Amino acid sequence: ALPGTGGASFSRPANALAPTALAPYSPAPGADGTVWQAPHLTDHPWAGRLWSPREGRFVDQSEALERWHAARFVLLGENHGHPDHHALQALILSRMTAAGRRPAVVWEMIDTTRADALAAWQASPAASADSLGPALDWDASGWPDWALYQPIAVAALAAALPMRAGNLSPDQVRSIAREGLDSLDPALRTALGLDDPLPPLLMDEHGAAVVEGHCGMIPPEATPPMARVQAARDALMAHAMITATGRNGAGENGADGAVLIAGSGHIRRDVGVPWWLVRQHSVGEDDILALALRSVPPNHGWNGEDPATDSPFDLVWYTPAATLEDPCDTYREQLERLRQRRSEDPS
Repeated sequence: ALPGTGGASFSRPANALAPTALAPYSPAPGADGTVWQAPHLTDHPWAGRLWSPREGRFVDQSEALERWHAARFVLLGENHGHPDHHALQALILSRMTAAGRRPAVVWEMIDTTRADALAAWQASPAASADSLGPALDWDASGWPDWALYQPIAVAALAAALPMRAGNLSPDQVRSIAREGLDSLDPALRTALGLDDPLPPLLMDEHGAAVVEGHCGMIPPEATPPMARVQAARDALMAHAMITATGRNGAGENGADGAVLIAGSGHIRRDVGVPWWLVRQHSVGEDDILALALRSVPPNHGWNGEDPATDSPFDLVWYTPAATLEDPCDTYREQLERLRQRRSEDPS
């Protein structure tokens, strides 16, 4: 969960209609009739469209459905606080199950300390989507409100799909950051494929993403520990997807694959969970589909240009923007408040 976007400017071209930055929040219909929850840039020419970077073209939803129906492992990358991203994740899951798929659902937002609570909730005859958040003590987790994620649980529960925790525990995160990967339980470390040193190119890419994602405002010494944690999280999510699916194709409760709900940085083809699925678990490239949900970029698309073709995702589904604020400004303010607190109370 990286807070920044590299400090991008949020100005629109002069010949484009300027949005009302402080418009009241209300759902707005998109060009295809979709009712968006995000209030900004709903008229952007990319909003609601699916882009295939590899092919350099937009694809329609029916074609996209064929692709995520065929892929054994579907990874849905999000901006954590964006309501439309979670609504579209739920839509994709519903369409997959309506077409006959039964994937397990692996959540980045649920760490291994909540696995037993998740299993108990799934086994309860009274299980409901609105009760899952309290069952997981979601309000204390640090993730955005459960109401944002609840549509995904509704879709999974309606099809009786198994759900799995996909994240390291807070204690594991701290130990990896401070002591390295050797601090993990040896059996788990082996299962995740973390016994050998991580490839330098992988760690360099993770390090660069950490710096960019934190707006270039973290000290150099903090980058390697954070990169290690990011790689370990990716390895664990890949392992959870494989475990829930079963190596012989007969997975938990009949699961025929797995869907991952995670931040977009985790689903990158080059260094994210797909890298671990291929390297550690011998999954075929064609058995993976990485779909990133992205807010439309305010500075691009208005003059008829297409999105970039060098994206590390198989598909990108563009949505309106939930905010026009530069997240780096917010992060800068958070850091300043933290520095102030430390200066007032060094302990």
